[in-house]
Amino acid sequence: MAKSLQIWGSQPLVAKFENLRHHLSKRYLLVRDTIMTIRQKILLTIITASGLVAILLSTLTENILLRGFAELESEMQYSGTIRVLNTIEQELATFSATAADWAYWDDTYEYLGGKNPSYIEDNFTAETFANLELNMVLLTDSEGHLIYSEFYEPGIGFIPAPFRLDQATIAGLLPKGSDLEASATGIVEIEGNLLLLASRHILDSHLNPPIRGNLIFGRFLDANKIMALSKTLETNLTISQIDNLAMNEETAILLERSGGKSVLVRQPTLADIASYSLINNLNGEPAFLLQVNGTRDIFNYGLKSIRYFVSTLSLIGTIFLIVMLILIERLVLSRISSLNQSVMAVQEGKDFKVPVEIKGQDEIATFAATFKGKLDELANSHRALEKANSELEARVVQRTIDLEMANETLKKEVYERKQAQAQLQQSRDQALDALRLKEQILANVSHDARTPLSVIILYTQMFQANMYGDFTPKQANALQIILSNAQKMLTFVNNLLAESRAGAKKQEQLQKAHFKTSLLLKDIGTMFQPLAVEKKLQLTSSMSIDVPEEIYGDVERIRQIVNNLVDNAIKFTPAGRIHVALYSEDSESFVIEVSDTGIGIASEDKEKIFDSFWQADGSITRDVNRGVGLGLSIVQKLTTLMGGTISVEANTPNPGTTFKVILPYEKQAVLTA
Repeated sequence: MAKSLQIWGSQPLVAKFENLRHHLSKRYLLVRDTIMTIRQKILLTIITASGLVAILLSTLTENILLRGFAELESEMQYSGTIRVLNTIEQELATFSATAADWAYWDDTYEYLGGKNPSYIEDNFTAETFANLELNMVLLTDSEGHLIYSEFYEPGIGFIPAPFRLDQATIAGLLPKGSDLEASATGIVEIEGNLLLLASRHILDSHLNPPIRGNLIFGRFLDANKIMALSKTLETNLTISQIDNLAMNEETAILLERSGGKSVLVRQPTLADIASYSLINNLNGEPAFLLQVNGTRDIFNYGLKSIRYFVSTLSLIGTIFLIVMLILIERLVLSRISSLNQSVMAVQEGKDFKVPVEIKGQDEIATFAATFKGKLDELANSHRALEKANSELEARVVQRTIDLEMANETLKKEVYERKQAQAQLQQSRDQALDALRLKEQILANVSHDARTPLSVIILYTQMFQANMYGDFTPKQANALQIILSNAQKMLTFVNNLLAESRAGAKKQEQLQKAHFKTSLLLKDIGTMFQPLAVEKKLQLTSSMSIDVPEEIYGDVERIRQIVNNLVDNAIKFTPAGRIHVALYSEDSESFVIEVSDTGIGIASEDKEKIFDSFWQADGSITRDVNRGVGLGLSIVQKLTTLMGGTISVEANTPNPGTTFKVILPYEKQAVLTA
């Protein structure tokens, strides 16, 4: 029997187990001698660690958490002050833009020239003051002499001037410098009255000289306005003029910093917090002190929370210590003692069937189960090995059969894939032939349609020029409708022809020459003014003085870019205005910018608008004048052909869209022999 137990070596299994029993007996004697010492060490370790953790947490909460609450409170106060400053700057910027709209208006320009006597009565009504939130309007001539002044108070109406408007006072409110578009925007103090002020030179809508006068808008920054601003920003703020004779400490510190949007945060008491910042006057000098007051709710809440936390943590720590000692006794020490008694029973009685039962799923229970099942494991291991060998041979045979079947299946799939690729190649060739036929037909139809459309437009313009006699207003309206729709159709045919050439990769070479830049803007009015008048839109244009009088390039391609952008703006602008601007980006490039007040473009559609035939609304219920979606696609292709870039942005917060095309200034190549 002993001979049959000899496996995996020459040493009998009984001898191995005897050695294991002897080893466990020695371990038991060591555990028995140190069992009480372990209990003492565990108790001492837990108590010491708990005390150190309590001291450490108390120190950390006092020096880190409480300081963090204070810093968080200061940062939030700082952010709130910056938000107030940004809001004031934004309101001033909006106010300045409103003043610019009125100052660069042809009606205002004509009034200062003595050609529009009803301008004041028609425009500066109580409704205008209320809608624009104006409290003061001043008009001066080019010499700064007051021509018109009016003050308005909501709920009261027009009121007398609350302060004197002498020549020196008015001169301090006018824009500085010789720049036509110079402005003066900021907060001013006049005889104890704080105002938000924006002033501009009065020019025509094209911003051309001469300057005929100045327009000054004012808005009272009184207690009601500051209270409304505080309510909007959910804070408590005050704005006061700096008194150099009684300068406080906060003002002196901010003047020393002299940085943009410099903010000073103070925490004078445990209940109050305040922040300070300086606001410049029209001359860019610090003149007003902004104070934002608040309460230290965060700090006090943090202090209260920390106290609750420390108290709760102490209570939890005590409960945890007691529970930990009980669990260690039940889960570790008592089980080790039970295991020790079982091992001693094996040693004393040499009975290998002594039950060793330790409940649980941890290392102690695993050790007991391993010790109990070691003999059975050795006896069963050989039988398991023979069974595994048989199963392995069966798996090898089955895997061989499966591999042969997989090879046959793979051969069949390869054959089928080759057939599918041949069919795909044939379908591709047929599709390319159909595409080439379609492009040829499209190009022929587009080319043949241009001639009759050009003749229609020419004869319509000749009729409008009375070359064939006078006609009635009704006939003139009909001719205008014919001309507008013929121009729309010609633009559509031109786009269709350009798209067919681009699709067939037959783009013509650029025809470059010198051309006058002013003709681009002139052609816009000639071609699109009837369309704009038909939709009651205001179509304007402007050219910066830094743009050269002549540019070298393909004028027809550039004109097609401008025409497509303006045509697109007219299509998608139900009401309002369209403005075309031409200016230099830098010394190497110029910009064509077309902005409108139309329906705008959704953010998810920006990447698709330059795709051919793509439309935001492709349904049959869409506007019949929306086209087929080629205009912007052609603009992008022509821009890329000329080495430029195009971008589109929404006019936030105003409605509409702005397209910006940047093209390089090109120089004519010099031919040398």
